[in-house]
Amino acid sequence: LREEHGVESIDCEGGPGLNGTLIPAGLVDELHLVIAPKLAGGADPLTVYSGAGPLDLGLLSLHESGGYLFARYGL
Repeated sequence: LREEHGVESIDCEGGPGLNGTLIPAGLVDELHLVIAPKLAGGADPLTVYSGAGPLDLGLLSLHESGGYLFARYGL
């Protein structure tokens, strides 16, 4: 995409399956997480990554707005 169309970056929104495919392939530079002021429960735990882990991330920025936390991590 970079060579043919000049694309510098791509923003992918997805869940654990997409992240579990892209991260091990070395195709993710940053992970953006939004933490909402809500609790979710159930038999299956919520996760954003289905691959092998744990992964060490570095916090790049953190912003709060309306009770939500917007975290940006580097891989």
